[in-house]
Amino acid sequence: NYIVPLQIGAQDLAFPRINALGFWFIAFSCILIFTGVFTGEAADITWVMYPPYSSLTGDSIYDNSPGTVSFIAGIVMLGVSSTLSGINFIATIFVMRAPGVTWMKMPLFTWSFLISMFMRYLSLPALIVGVLFLYLDHTIGTAFFAINAGDPILFQHLFWFFGHPEVYVVSVPAFGIVSEVLATSARRSIFGYKSMVYAMAGIGLLGFVVWGHHMLSSGMDPTLRVVMMATTMLVTIPTGIKIYSWLATLWGGALVFKTHTLWALGFVVTFTLGGISGMFFPAIAMDVHLHETYFVVAHFHYVIFGGALLGFFAGFYFWWPKVFGNMLGERLGKWNFWTMLIGFNLTFGPMHILGLQGMSRRIDTYSPGFGFE
Repeated sequence: NYIVPLQIGAQDLAFPRINALGFWFIAFSCILIFTGVFTGEAADITWVMYPPYSSLTGDSIYDNSPGTVSFIAGIVMLGVSSTLSGINFIATIFVMRAPGVTWMKMPLFTWSFLISMFMRYLSLPALIVGVLFLYLDHTIGTAFFAINAGDPILFQHLFWFFGHPEVYVVSVPAFGIVSEVLATSARRSIFGYKSMVYAMAGIGLLGFVVWGHHMLSSGMDPTLRVVMMATTMLVTIPTGIKIYSWLATLWGGALVFKTHTLWALGFVVTFTLGGISGMFFPAIAMDVHLHETYFVVAHFHYVIFGGALLGFFAGFYFWWPKVFGNMLGERLGKWNFWTMLIGFNLTFGPMHILGLQGMSRRIDTYSPGFGFE
């Protein structure tokens, strides 16, 4: 909201009131999502909301409790909010650039946000429709995803057609932030500007054709499984281009180790490790063993935390003086970085080993004497 208009020379976003409406939709949806927590009947359908458990009604233990119903409704509202944001940013970047700000002269952060908004705008309808059908199944007894009359697997396709691009929706802006931070910290222009743009666009495009690798153990057709395996592995090409461009930028520059630089470097290392662990899942035989284990939890957090959150902190420390007009303390910032980076790796690093040993996720209690040798 603040940085993109500045970078393209616009005075504001194209539709400020729609922007405000999208924000208040988030506030409203949060109230719905946490209603169950406030009332003591929290939603018990997990964050992926898979049918048939999430669509059962009546006397089942997964009945239409207020917490579950409001949670599903809140997800629909979140989808509406994100759609409004996508329209706003796409329109702003397309029609409100200042004279001279051509496509190949836009800062990489603006490019990253444009690509992520396109991904969000194109993937969200699948989620909104799927969750809306789920809401109807759960409340009035329709049978979109019922076992006997509908198709529970269809919801997984709709969810992950949104869900995998969403991983890049939150990670690609971090790519833009890190590109800006490392170029400034190295005191030189980013290496391979056009390659970086095309790589982000390639990641955005491939993000729509790899959703099936989340479902390799769901009974998917073998031919489709091979296609999903191959396209997922192709993501490493544009991702590798970005990694090497960042390294080349650092190699040819005079690096200054400020707090924002540390966050950006932490992002590069952590996100690369997350990407390497992610390449085990497209391999069908490995995925069958690792599916629903703590290896998935470890990979997911290395990508989302190591990607989106570390990138966010890099931008937070980098642009704070621009936004508020005062510098943040370097000593406290570095303490923040090292404690978070070390704590994160100590928390999620060992989960790779647990997952390889077969420890299932979503298990809170084990029988006495149960262990992993």
